[in-house]
Amino acid sequence: MPVSPTYTVRMNDGEDLKAAYGVLAVLLILKVVLGLVILLFLPVGEAASLYLVMHLSILFGIVPLGILFGASALFWCRVVRLRSRRRRFRWLEWHVE
Repeated sequence: MPVSPTYTVRMNDGEDLKAAYGVLAVLLILKVVLGLVILLFLPVGEAASLYLVMHLSILFGIVPLGILFGASALFWCRVVRLRSRRRRFRWLEWHVE
């Protein structure tokens, strides 16, 4: 029974970044277009509240999460650096020449 070769598709980094930027651009354009449709076709009071709840809540949810993630990443970077320094000092203490 013959074995069929497996094919792998590899993308370089430039194509990955272009794909990510494309997805973000499409999402941003979709947000702007939907916001304009909501503001044009609904009464002003309903449109403003709907726009705030559906579109701006994402912005106000992402920013605090980014701050939280950044702070926790900074904390863990410092913890890892401190542990490596302790390990080095412990090694130096036992390997005195």
